[in-house]
Amino acid sequence: SDSTDVPGSPRSEDEETPMQLQLPQRTPTATSARNASCRERLTAVSQRAAMMTQRPIGQDRSTQVANMLTKYWAHDVQFSWVDINLSVKGLHNVRHVLVQFCDNMPDLQMQFENIVEEAPNKGIMEYIMSGTQTKMVLPQFAVGMWTQWKVTGSYHFDQAGKIKIHHMQFGFLDGVPATEAQYRGLAQCAETLVTTPGGSRLLQKAIEMDAENDEAKALLLEPLAASVWKSSLSPHGNHVLQKLITSMYSSQVQFIVDAFRGNAVEAAQNQMQSRVLERLLEYCPEEMAMPLVDEMLTQCHMLLRHPFGNFVMQAVLEHGCNAQKSYLARAIAEDVDRLARHKIASNSVRKALMHCVYEDQLVVVNSIRGDAQRFAALSKHKTGSFVVREMKHVVKSWGA
Repeated sequence: SDSTDVPGSPRSEDEETPMQLQLPQRTPTATSARNASCRERLTAVSQRAAMMTQRPIGQDRSTQVANMLTKYWAHDVQFSWVDINLSVKGLHNVRHVLVQFCDNMPDLQMQFENIVEEAPNKGIMEYIMSGTQTKMVLPQFAVGMWTQWKVTGSYHFDQAGKIKIHHMQFGFLDGVPATEAQYRGLAQCAETLVTTPGGSRLLQKAIEMDAENDEAKALLLEPLAASVWKSSLSPHGNHVLQKLITSMYSSQVQFIVDAFRGNAVEAAQNQMQSRVLERLLEYCPEEMAMPLVDEMLTQCHMLLRHPFGNFVMQAVLEHGCNAQKSYLARAIAEDVDRLARHKIASNSVRKALMHCVYEDQLVVVNSIRGDAQRFAALSKHKTGSFVVREMKHVVKSWGA
């Protein structure tokens, strides 16, 4: 998954600047495309695209785009825009999408930076795309605002030397703070981006990056607030919510807490949502997360044994207020022999011994060693022995 549990820094003066692509004077012809290297093919495409963007908007420019696609793209080409999970197949359909985009960005510019040949028929091209979109066609470009994005295109060629597969993904420029226009563009399609692998990564990067101003980054909050529950259930969206919690002011993510209220017990049992709850407990003030914890404590005996809920219970024992920790520690003490032997729940027993105050630790310790015969059996149990070891370490720390 995006991986889990999980700021761009300015480019230093000594750091090497991005390589500027040197375009050749001659473009391989269609007849030589079959024998050209991947780098030569991509260089030819980049040169043609650069020439195309210099054309004035109108029929001439649209014709240039259509001609370029016909020359370099295969008839059955597959085009995908990774960030928003858009996929188009067939030259006619791809041509329609790209011509429409070019027509709606009169000042479109493409600055080609680098080409990487990965295999004889596979390569990557990096370029900066900029311009002002007149109406909503390409979501990440804010309507009516000049915007620029770094684009990474992945290309696969067929045996005839034409582009068979084209994947496109957007990213931020290296060493440059994210702009208000970029955040506005992301806000336009945040609800779609949050549930796709590429879109989730782009949003996470946007959240952790340095921005022109705090107000610009806050533009993402409203569209994301509209779909918190859905996003928290997504294997990709939950990481965006976690990034918001760890990167924004706690007051700015109150909407996430509000979305979970009344459903915290259900969320704690979900693999994705339980992660969001853990981050809320770790990063938000105690009083902010208190309503969610109080809900979950009503079902703590079940959650202690649950494959995902137990992690939330451990977070309560580590980050909750003393009253909540005390309630949970005493609930553990009531059934400590079975919980200590339980493969999952035993982890929470150990956390109670590690993070509760002395009075609550004492309650748990006394419940463990209260019966000598039971204590001896627990000491030899494959899971319980770890609890006993932790208990002895805690007792030793008291100086007893």
